[in-house]
Amino acid sequence: MALSDDHKVKSQDGFAHSEMKRKRRAVFGPLGLLFMFEFINLHQLFEDGELFTFEGLRILFALSILVFLVVIFSKNLKKPAR
Repeated sequence: MALSDDHKVKSQDGFAHSEMKRKRRAVFGPLGLLFMFEFINLHQLFEDGELFTFEGLRILFALSILVFLVVIFSKNLKKPAR
């Protein structure tokens, strides 16, 4: 038995649970894929001994930006919708 949107339980921060799941998938899905891709590239450079070359430092910088974006987006998702 499926519930309509009117009957969904709201969490304490004002979001419906399904809305939170949708927003998390929309934000963290692409960031997660990009993080995995960059981490695999970083691991390959580490195995080749080229971690501290320009390409390795670029990937480390990109990973730090991704972590920063995840922190910012996770804080914004916790705020109630107005």
